[in-house]
Amino acid sequence: MGLTNGSKDGYEKGFRDGLAGRPSNPCGPLDAFKQALHPKNYTETFLDGYHQGWKDGNRKRNGV
Repeated sequence: MGLTNGSKDGYEKGFRDGLAGRPSNPCGPLDAFKQALHPKNYTETFLDGYHQGWKDGNRKRNGV
């Protein structure tokens, strides 16, 4: 499977967020609370950003 634009964007976003130590997008107070209890490390943040970007990219490409 080749890189779609979405996965490439997500890869870069995850990379930047991981470097900055930023949390991935918490959806609500519960997620934010969980994140405060268990801050994500670089790899988790990176993978979250990659996965989110991949989903967004596929959604855009398929016009959904």
